[in-house]
Order: sequence, then structure tokens, then C-alpha cells
Amino acid sequence: FRTVISSVATGALIGAMLVSGPGATAAPTPAAAPAIAPAPSAVKSGWKPRPARFAKTVTTKDIAIKMSDGVVLRGDLTQPATADGKAAPGKRPVVVTITAYNKTVLSNGAGATLAGADPAYLVKRGYQQLTVDARGTGSSEGEWCAFCTRENKDAGEIVDWASKQSWSSGKTAMTGASY
Repeated sequence: FRTVISSVATGALIGAMLVSGPGATAAPTPAAAPAIAPAPSAVKSGWKPRPARFAKTVTTKDIAIKMSDGVVLRGDLTQPATADGKAAPGKRPVVVTITAYNKTVLSNGAGATLAGADPAYLVKRGYQQLTVDARGTGSSEGEWCAFCTRENKDAGEIVDWASKQSWSSGKTAMTGASY
């Protein structure tokens, strides 16, 4: 039902789409931040990242995501944008990052070291990035409980929620460095 993708310390996204929904299939989705050299295996294989399809991105901040116990977590959704700065129409895969480092801090420049590669890299190539403050951190409600059972349950509920939104293709993945 779900295949977790891995991320490496450099923040390069290496893995497979996490599949949600019937009939969906996992497909490799390698990517690397522009400033980071491709992994040696990518060079040997001849793999090259596809070019950006969108020049701009747009972010909707503090989207409420209600958990099964009633606690509301908050996420920022970054989507490909049209020339006028509006979200490009269509359903796209969603890459989810859950962080205890505060999504607002990450989006203001700390992301290179705490969150991995620049999310805009994948968004400009047709993905959507949903960055969610973990329970009890940033703008999310509740009490923080690092790596506890409830936090793990939240992660599953966030991924399921993202896969069912009107802007989602139903395919979801997770990425992130450190936390």
C-alpha cells in the first residue's frame, strides 16, 4: 500500500513514489538539488533530471489537517504556478515533509540544512510539496511527543489526507533530512 522513500543527508530525493489508492503503481523518482552533484550511480546510469516545467511556485499557508483525535495540524502546500502566480490546474503527486523544526523557519532559509533539498526543485517539475508542523510544534496544535506512537499515526493520517485532496493525483511520497 505504501512504499517509503529515503532521503540522503545531502537532501537529494532518491526513492519511489509512495502509492495511495487502487491501481496506482510505484515509479522511481530520482531528483537532486541543482547545487548538488548527482549521485555516482546516477552518473553511471546516464540518468539526467528532467527540466523544470514551471517557472514559478505558489504556497498556501497553514492549511488545517484534522487528525482522528481532533487535533489540528497545519501544513503549507507549495504548488506549481502559472505565469500569473496562481496554482497551475491539474492533479499532481504530493511530496510530504513533516517537521518539528517549524515549517515557517524552514521556508525562510533554514531548509537547506534542516529539511533537505529545496522543495521548489520538485514542484517546478510537476510535484506538490506539503510541509506540515509535527504535533505540538510550529503552528500545529497538541503536545509534541517526538517519535511516539501518536506522531507515527499522525504521519499516516497526513499522507492519507494528502492523497484524497482535490489537487492530489492520489500518489504521495515522504521526504526530509534529519527529523
